[in-house]
Amino acid sequence: MEMEFLDTCDIKALLKTAKEQYPNFYPLLQTAVATGMRRGELLALSWSDIDSDKKLIRVNKSLNHGKIEQTKTKQSNRNVCIPESLIKVLNDWKKKAPKSNIVFCNSKGGYLDADNMARRQFKPCLKKAGVKNIRFHDLRHTYASLMIAKKMPIKFIQQQMGHSSIQVTLDKYGHLMPELYEIGANALNDVVI
Repeated sequence: MEMEFLDTCDIKALLKTAKEQYPNFYPLLQTAVATGMRRGELLALSWSDIDSDKKLIRVNKSLNHGKIEQTKTKQSNRNVCIPESLIKVLNDWKKKAPKSNIVFCNSKGGYLDADNMARRQFKPCLKKAGVKNIRFHDLRHTYASLMIAKKMPIKFIQQQMGHSSIQVTLDKYGHLMPELYEIGANALNDVVI
């Protein structure tokens, strides 16, 4: 399946709709957009994985079909830098969320069902926001495309995404970096006679 990306206008519309109409879904959506974490990594998050002082989330597990597992690869175990705005959202959510060690839990404090979350919250939120229909996983691609647009170093993007190598990141997202081709084409202009 081909990757889809949301632009900044779509992201703002989606987050605004979630905040107003799906307030219990908004913190999860905001975290997905601001971190590029995989769905299973997000749903497995516990409050002890979030370090507000250091502005990071420790990714060390994943929820897969209702069971906690190790992350996809060794490199998937990582610290993800998070913005101050997300720290505020998460701190506010902690005060309102059901009492549980799971950050994004169901009303009983257990793990969310990933498919139910997508069907009951994500897809309706996309529709109400007037945003094209994408997969939840495409928020991960959206994050990467935003980081590239902000000209973040490829090594930083690779580490944030938990890719096994820079090559994986470049293979997936290199087409979003047309400036690399121009830089490469002009790199030896001062040497060629």
